[in-house]
Amino acid sequence: MSDVSAPRGGAIPIGEVATPPFVRLPDPVTHFRQRAQRFMALSKDNPLGPYLYFLAGLAEAQHRIQDGLPEPDLPALDARERAREFAMPPLDRGKFTADAAFDSTLDRLFAISTEIEMPDTARLALDRATRLDAAGRYAMVRGVLSDSVAIE
Repeated sequence: MSDVSAPRGGAIPIGEVATPPFVRLPDPVTHFRQRAQRFMALSKDNPLGPYLYFLAGLAEAQHRIQDGLPEPDLPALDARERAREFAMPPLDRGKFTADAAFDSTLDRLFAISTEIEMPDTARLALDRATRLDAAGRYAMVRGVLSDSVAIE
């Protein structure tokens, strides 16, 4: 039986605790690799194993494409400050525009994703997405960002 009467840590400095940061960004160098490893570990002896294995491959692809990507275009400083002031997301889904970083990221992700083991339907979807022109890619992303992706 445990003793719950004695405090386990030091005194809590009430009123002296620092405010946590507005956001804590993941380390892009390790984020996707760790996610891939976690999915891989979870895929073993799991009824969702094939799906988790697929997600592990996708996360590993995301890790592998990072080196040398162009810096993304950031929203204007005043837009970021306004978003922070009013507790809004700094990126407005309704105002997405493709930039060099987006195009390069998608090109690399599509190219390396062909190496991932996936169901035939996923392979067909990847093939269709890979063949899209710039307008088709933009429409695809707009559909995802507006939660209006057609089931087919």
